[in-house]
Amino acid sequence: MKAVICEAYGPPSELKVAEMTPAPLAPDCVRVRVAAAGINFPDTLIIKGGYQLRPDFPFAPGFEVAGSIVECGADVRDLAPGDYVVGLTAAGYGGFAEYADVRAAEAVRVPDSIDEITAAAIYTAYGTAYHALVQRGGVKAGDWVVVLGATGGVGLAAVDIASALGAKVVAVGSSEEKLALASKAGASATLVYREGQLSADVRAATGGAADICIDLVGGSAFTEMTRAMAWEGRLLVIGFTSGEIPSLAVNLLLLKGFSAVGVYWGRFAERDPEGNARNFAHLWELLASRQIAPHIHRVLPMERAAEALDELLARKVAGKLVLAPFGT
Repeated sequence: MKAVICEAYGPPSELKVAEMTPAPLAPDCVRVRVAAAGINFPDTLIIKGGYQLRPDFPFAPGFEVAGSIVECGADVRDLAPGDYVVGLTAAGYGGFAEYADVRAAEAVRVPDSIDEITAAAIYTAYGTAYHALVQRGGVKAGDWVVVLGATGGVGLAAVDIASALGAKVVAVGSSEEKLALASKAGASATLVYREGQLSADVRAATGGAADICIDLVGGSAFTEMTRAMAWEGRLLVIGFTSGEIPSLAVNLLLLKGFSAVGVYWGRFAERDPEGNARNFAHLWELLASRQIAPHIHRVLPMERAAEALDELLARKVAGKLVLAPFGT
């Protein structure tokens, strides 16, 4: 099969397109003909050796795929060739290829009314944001939700979902231009991040404090938000796109009565695939009723994966980048 290959750790420009022999299909997996693959920040890390997974060379990056099943492992009972699914690759990489393997228990069926590009654009970003807001954040209608990093894939998804669920959203980003997308997704207010001013800006925008904060940024923004959380608020830790993992002054948890909560959607989907499937059943309903609408920044053919990863690294992406099959 054709794949985007990483032969040594390095920048995206060192990736190449080549033939690769698929590994044997595991008994609990299905093989998917990849019709779309999502681009995600960890894809930029794994090719540089900066991710927790360090596969043997050569390997194909990419872990989020949508498409039709072409083969089922010996132990698979609930899926069949021809079924349309979206999911994470079983290995945690290998998605930038013509075929990819997904654990059957974690594959999520997609309604035929939803095209593959949209399915790939939604899966990781909206799966993460929904799990964060609902299972980890307990979001309610009327809550003030602050989203740090509101113009990326997960950030925009959080704005979109929180708004659809009746929350009031303050979107925080790097520029007014990018934040226009957050306004379109339903944000009640937008803030261009000003270091040292975030706590005061959030308190002014909410008229008090944040019931929930979705933090994709880390660094100083996280530290500033610890002083802008409401009593019994939930500060949800998802990622560290700033490159800095912050420390928490735990005395603030005591004094302000809020919780710092970790969000690891991939592990949730692995440990509770039925719960993840229920989340997506609701997301498909919200999509069908047009209460949510993913913003797809750009669609590129698979052979231009390096270009897409470079664009993500340069912080030029608002929303989601998706790869289409080779030659499209």
